[in-house]
Amino acid sequence: SYAFDLGYISQAQHDDWLRSYAHIYGMLINLREKLK
Repeated sequence: SYAFDLGYISQAQHDDWLRSYAHIYGMLINLREKLK
């Protein structure tokens, strides 16, 4: 079912997604610091 597939995918890619998000977030913070 669709819901099951979605849950499985989010479970499998959760760590990768978190790493990507943290990386992008960190870059945004660095940019803000440089622009001050």
